[in-house]
Amino acid sequence: MYIQHGSQDNIVPVSEAYAIRDALEELSKPHKFKIFNGGGHNFELEARFKDEEFEETLKWLDKYLK
Repeated sequence: MYIQHGSQDNIVPVSEAYAIRDALEELSKPHKFKIFNGGGHNFELEARFKDEEFEETLKWLDKYLK
């Protein structure tokens, strides 16, 4: 699972992302966890995050879907 979350999300608290990460770690499940500092709920639409979010997603997909 790849968890991406904006630190300034005002719809889904960032604590939810941390809770999912913690549960995955307890179960020893593969995952990637990325907080986009300053990002809101739709951080992927914010120009300042587009390149980084895209590259991170491609790396994850390449690793697990190859």
